[in-house]
Amino acid sequence: MLPSLCVDPVTAASDEPFALVDLGRCNVRPAEHLTDVLRSLPVGEALRARVRQLNREGRCMS
Repeated sequence: MLPSLCVDPVTAASDEPFALVDLGRCNVRPAEHLTDVLRSLPVGEALRARVRQLNREGRCMS
């Protein structure tokens, strides 16, 4: 079973180009599968740098 999705209303209303998404609760298997799929996608270095910046600022932590 895939986790439920919920868009964070605070970040959705902010000036950030992408709102945070709460994936809800799920067991290990769907989480691992989702991680594998996301890791297989081509991602540009600019996006990686932005994610690292937001993580350092603590803005992507729940």
